[in-house]
Amino acid sequence: MTWIGGNSLAPDRVYVWDGLVKSDMRSYSDWALSDPTNNVHLGENCMVMHHSGSFKWLDAPCQWEKPYICEIRA
Repeated sequence: MTWIGGNSLAPDRVYVWDGLVKSDMRSYSDWALSDPTNNVHLGENCMVMHHSGSFKWLDAPCQWEKPYICEIRA
């Protein structure tokens, strides 16, 4: 799994891209079938991409230590 820069840390719990330009992802998403669950008890407020062939997004606890992808200006 890899962190891809999305989170739902704001009080409205809407997932947004946290990068150079903040934007919500209602216009495009690639969530796995059962996600996001936003399980408050597990702290699932951050987004990872799963590498199991589908590369779908999952919500996950932000404290997990995983590799990450960074956005840079071209």
